[in-house]
Amino acid sequence: MTKLRLPTSLSHEQKERHRRLLADAEKDTKATLATHGNIVLLGRDVRRLRVRPVGRRGQRGSASDYYLNDEIVNAFTDLLSSAQQKPTFYVFSTHFYTWFEDNDFSYEDVTRWTKAVNIFDYDLLFIPVHSTSPEHWALLVVDVQARTLHYLDSLAGGAARRQSVVTAVAQYLACELRKLHRMISVKGRLPTEGTAFHLNSDPLVSPLQGNSWDCGVFMCASILQLSRGRSLSLAQNDMGMFRRLLLLSVVGGELQFG
Repeated sequence: MTKLRLPTSLSHEQKERHRRLLADAEKDTKATLATHGNIVLLGRDVRRLRVRPVGRRGQRGSASDYYLNDEIVNAFTDLLSSAQQKPTFYVFSTHFYTWFEDNDFSYEDVTRWTKAVNIFDYDLLFIPVHSTSPEHWALLVVDVQARTLHYLDSLAGGAARRQSVVTAVAQYLACELRKLHRMISVKGRLPTEGTAFHLNSDPLVSPLQGNSWDCGVFMCASILQLSRGRSLSLAQNDMGMFRRLLLLSVVGGELQFG
């Protein structure tokens, strides 16, 4: 796999646009700065994409002010998905896994989420996983044809959380597969019943973050890289530029990652 290269600096035009957009976000945190379908980005959402400044006594401000929220992540993945010429990947809403977990992993409570799509038509599925106490983002990647799962965590979190997510998603996918096989006819590619989805024995590994607030940025970077068939090479020193390009993308409505 080749690496995704980010620019070392923004162009003059990008710098000016980035400065204006952040100024608008700071000026009115309740103002609507962009919409993506039913996703509305307010100034307070866009402010989260600032690069956290370093003061003489270390990082300034609260780390929580720089965490990506549902709106930013969903706006980005909506933009990324819409740019596909030939659909090869599907990104679940950030609310999917949260709803699944909050409802005791009841399949009946999430079956409607994909009623309009056959998820097995895609090569890759991306499921954002949000945790609270503490706040954290991780990513579950499904290789549909290989029937394997990869859990990407830029903090290399506990094995118990990973196993819980993998088990829940594997059961969900098994239910989805059984549902499709019960249908009289199914259009598109459909895996045969048999081998269950399982954790890959040689899993993808996320680069590690060097702070407590960039987990959401790492997750978005992983989705971008894997959706383009690239290696997971973007590291902590790339996250500042990724934040800038992410802001320009979700507010401007056009991907800025080349």
